[in-house]
Parts: sequence; C-alpha cells; structure tokens
Amino acid sequence: MRNQNGFTLLSMMIALSILLIIVGLMVAVTQFMTNRFESRLDTQKETRIFFVQTATELHLSQTVSSSSDHRSLILKKGTETITYKSVSPGRVIRQVSGQGYEIVLQHVKNAFFQSDGTYVSIQVIDEANHSYYWDDRLYVKENVNAKPSP
Repeated sequence: MRNQNGFTLLSMMIALSILLIIVGLMVAVTQFMTNRFESRLDTQKETRIFFVQTATELHLSQTVSSSSDHRSLILKKGTETITYKSVSPGRVIRQVSGQGYEIVLQHVKNAFFQSDGTYVSIQVIDEANHSYYWDDRLYVKENVNAKPSP
C-alpha cells in the first residue's frame, strides 16, 4: 500500500470551495446588517434634527395648536402662521402662511401632533414601525393685557 500522507488535489479543491462559500456568506451577512442598522441610524438622526428644528420654532412662537385629527401643528409667530403637516406619501412638511412648503421629514409612516396651547407632543412612526416621541413647552406667549400701539 502506498503512503497516503498529504492532500490530494480533489481534497484541496473541496476545502477551498467550502472556504469560499463561508467567506461569501460572511460578506453577504455583514453587508445586510450594515445596511439595516445604517438606515435606522439615518432615520433616528433625521427625526432628532426635525425635533430640534421644531423646538426652536416653537420657542419663538406666540401660540400653538393642533388640528382636531392631530395630523398638523399650527404655530403663530408674529404675522406668520407656520404649519407642520403629515402628508402622504410618508412626509412631514412645513408651510409658512399657506405659501409653498418644504419637506422637513421623510420615510415616515405616521406623525401625530398634540397641543393644549402650552404643551406640545409629537409622535413620529417611521416606515420600520419605530416610534419617536418629543414633548416640549411653549415659553413665549402673546400678552393679552398689552395695549395696541397707536
């Protein structure tokens, strides 16, 4: 009988094929996981920026209210009326005095606005059904006792 030490060409090809399959699967899984978590981080960042911008605008407003269906938030800022609306397909827009609009948030399944005149609560649900909440308080109010200027 011959000495069977070492590898044959066939066993080397089988081992190399198995190694390539494992490496290919690892690359595919890594790419999938990276894309999945990266898109969620982008959505979180965009939502956080939306909340910060809305808070800044809220703190400069005199009055705040929400629609009865909780799909829009109305801010009075001087002579301007600023409206945030949840519109389809999956967007939240900002409109100033009914003129045009800018998209402030995308990839949104739903957005709900609630206000009692002093407190504001916003809930955003993204396309992956993750919920984001934000609550704040109106600091500047119209002075109802002020006399009109002549």
